Amino acid sequence: MSKPKIYAHGSYVGTTGYNQHTRDFFRKLSLHCDIKVRNFTVGSTWDGYNLYPHDNEPYINEVDKSILHQQILWTKDKNRENFSIYPSVDKEFSHDVNLVLCETNHYIFYDDYVGPKIAYNVWETTLQPEQFFNRLKEFDELWVPSKWQRDCTISQGYDPNKIKVVPEGVDDKVFFPNPQVKHQLTSDGRFKFFLAGRWDYRKSIKEIIETFINTFEKDEPLDLLVSVDNPFSNDGMKTTEERLKFYGLDDDRIKVLHFPSRKDYVDILKSCHCFVSCARSEGWNLPLIESMACGTPSIYSNCSGCKVVSQTL
Repeated sequence: MSKPKIYAHGSYVGTTGYNQHTRDFFRKLSLHCDIKVRNFTVGSTWDGYNLYPHDNEPYINEVDKSILHQQILWTKDKNRENFSIYPSVDKEFSHDVNLVLCETNHYIFYDDYVGPKIAYNVWETTLQPEQFFNRLKEFDELWVPSKWQRDCTISQGYDPNKIKVVPEGVDDKVFFPNPQVKHQLTSDGRFKFFLAGRWDYRKSIKEIIETFINTFEKDEPLDLLVSVDNPFSNDGMKTTEERLKFYGLDDDRIKVLHFPSRKDYVDILKSCHCFVSCARSEGWNLPLIESMACGTPSIYSNCSGCKVVSQTL
């Protein structure tokens, strides 16, 4: 029996949670299917279009190059076109199904697709935007990461026969308990909380930092490591340091990390004393499931996707 042939569409390149999930998911699919990927995003090393445009991204490996097939780019007339990347005859196949994995209301959900199409979407509230929800109804199938999101989507009016729960996961070859792992930021004898997530209202970053400052005395040997940069925020500020100063949260115990490398992130996650994530809502919360997979004690919200993660592990 031949392998299924999948034409996958998503934001594959980049360092956001969605980028990482898209890469991990499509990489795993490539073990079981013939897959080619149409990618929407570019990374920090982007230097213009060429056939091998993402070689300098530190996380791109040979598997990625073997499945990346097209790059979506904006043209001067404000349209989008697909450009060939990492050419190979192995990718020149007719697909059985399209799989679109991206954030809510992304452009690529509205593209025209040849053949059956599946939407994979992670959403953090009980209702989808009406226009996008109506577009999802046009897909042959919808995949969501949790029963919670499935129930919410059905309550909004989606056909229960067309929606499947396909949980997000973690790479157990990377995220696993290892008490031998050390990191310079967690090895000074002080208790280390770790907070990772984009600074915005939904993630409750300001409130978590305020709680830390107000809960613990200055002379207690405790620090809060924060990796919470959001360069695309609409608050007019570009750095975490700016936001800490603006909100009066300057404190020597707040240790700011700026997009740590993957290795640093994993080592900190394994060696910190407690991971913190008290978002107002989550579709899944990838850092939380990664911390729990590492055996790291975690504090998190008892709602939406966070609750599902705790029930999964």
